Amino acid sequence: MNYIELLICMFVAVLVISVAMTCYNAVLVHMGNIINKNQESLLEFHAVNYIRFDITRHAVSGATVKIGKTGSSSYISFVESIDGVKKYVQYRISDEILGKWTLTRTTEDYFYRAVLNRRYFTVLSPLRFYESPDSRFIVLESKTYGDVLIPKLLPDVQVINISVRKVSNPVPQR
Repeated sequence: MNYIELLICMFVAVLVISVAMTCYNAVLVHMGNIINKNQESLLEFHAVNYIRFDITRHAVSGATVKIGKTGSSSYISFVESIDGVKKYVQYRISDEILGKWTLTRTTEDYFYRAVLNRRYFTVLSPLRFYESPDSRFIVLESKTYGDVLIPKLLPDVQVINISVRKVSNPVPQR
C-alpha cells in the first residue's frame, strides 16, 4: 500500500466518521427537543388535571368564574368541603413573567376569610379561565390541550360499585 492509497483511506474514514457524528448530533438534538416538549406538556397536564379534580371532587357550591381586570390574569373561586370543613378556594393565573406563568391556589377560612394556605405552581404556557356561553361549564383555555371543559354543577350521584360479569357469547352493543 502506498501513501496515496493510505491518504484516500484516511480521507474516506474521516468522511464516514464526520457523517456519523453529524447524524448522532441530530438525533441528540431531536431527542432533547422531544424531552423538553414532553416535560412542558406534562407540567401543563398536571396543573389542568389538578384544577379539574379539585373542582369536581371538592366544590360544594357552583364555582363562580371571575375574570381579572389586570392584563390577562384570570381567576376562579369556589367553596370546597373536605371532611366537613368548608374553605374558600381561589385559583389565579398571573400575567406572563419571563416566559412563565404562575398558578396560585389560595385557601381561606370560610367564615373569617383568613388565608390558610397558598401554593404556587409554575406553568410554561398560558392558561386562562372563562365561562362557557351557556354558563354550564368553566373553560380552562390551554395552549397544549385547547379548551378543557369543567362542569359547574355536577349531578348528585355517588358511584357505589361497578359490576362486571363474564358473558359466554358476547354480542356487540350499539
